[in-house]
Order: sequence, then structure tokens, then C-alpha cells
Amino acid sequence: MLFRSIDIVDNVGGNPLIAFSVQEGLYTSSDAEILSTTFINLLEAFSENPGLDVKRPALYKEQEVQKAITLGQG
Repeated sequence: MLFRSIDIVDNVGGNPLIAFSVQEGLYTSSDAEILSTTFINLLEAFSENPGLDVKRPALYKEQEVQKAITLGQG
């Protein structure tokens, strides 16, 4: 189980709220941040192009990939 819960609240006239609750024994707060960022990237991709094939959108933005590569190279 990846998530204990995902709560989505659509506030009429306000900003929507998306909350991820993860199991502390399995995920750190950094892990939860990565999961939420990835989820938002997918939401943005499908919002911009609703006809997009499910396999097409990137899970990570290019700048995030480059940052990870740089960190990995030391």
C-alpha cells in the first residue's frame, strides 16, 4: 500500500486541497514530498492535455531530473 490515504477537498471559490497521509514506518517526509510532487506533475499534465495517453506524461519535471543527476554525481 503506497498511501494510507489521499484526501482531496474542492473548496468552492477557494483553492483545492490535496493531502497525502503515508505510513511513517515506510516513508520519510522527503518521500511523501516526492509522492505529492509526482502526483501534482501528473495532474498538471492531464489538465493541460486531457486526451493524453496514460503512459505518456513524465512523472518528474526535467529540472527535477537534472537536479537528481547532479546530486547523484556528487
